[in-house]
Amino acid sequence: MNTTFAIVVLGSPNNEKGEISQIGLSRLELSLNLFNKLNSENCRMLLTGGFGEHFNKTKIPHAEYAKKWLITNGISEDKFLEHGLSSNTYDDAIKSKEILEKYNVNEALIVSSDFHIKRVEFIFNKILSEFRLSYHEAPYLNTCCEEEKYKLIAHENCAFKKLIVKYSH
Repeated sequence: MNTTFAIVVLGSPNNEKGEISQIGLSRLELSLNLFNKLNSENCRMLLTGGFGEHFNKTKIPHAEYAKKWLITNGISEDKFLEHGLSSNTYDDAIKSKEILEKYNVNEALIVSSDFHIKRVEFIFNKILSEFRLSYHEAPYLNTCCEEEKYKLIAHENCAFKKLIVKYSH
């Protein structure tokens, strides 16, 4: 396979029926737009998201739901790398690195949500330091209620502070 770059779409919540959340849909829509804009034979999709109490309690990995959505919206089956069956953001980076190395991909476009991208960038820059990376924010904060916005930002701030402490020692 002559893949030179990949769009890495980070996992997001889905419900018990496998329906992807608005957070996930915004990430998928952005990744679809990027894929179509790039219009390159050498581009592949790498989807992350396995199972977890906070995002997917079904028996099917989240990445499969995302793949189905992308195929339904025009991306052919042969444009996907294997899934990164991750359970959190750190795991997204570890599993993405393994898959990108396996397929000799040296450039990745990382797609996550606007509220999450700062932490994603910190983690991916540490773990995938030898790759050319760019980050793409799917809009979400401007679509949710104030209470949800507050919870998301508070969670990200707390998680980011823990990362800073962890990596400063």
